[in-house]
Amino acid sequence: MGERPEACSLREEAPPDVLGLELKDAEALLKERRLAYRTEKTASPRGSGEEVPGTVRVVRQRETPEGLLLTVCMAPDAFRE
Repeated sequence: MGERPEACSLREEAPPDVLGLELKDAEALLKERRLAYRTEKTASPRGSGEEVPGTVRVVRQRETPEGLLLTVCMAPDAFRE
């Protein structure tokens, strides 16, 4: 009997999981791997509209034909305490 050929995958490596990371860290990781991405902001519909000190974090990650779509929001520093 002949040997079976190894399976060949045409799919590229899966993108890294950046969910929960600060946006700056997620962007650095994606740029390092030369992956296309774009961001969209979201916020609480009940928000006061005033800026709250905090960090921008990735709260959703989706693959699209154009690259990754990262949904980000401001996470108040009060959550870090």
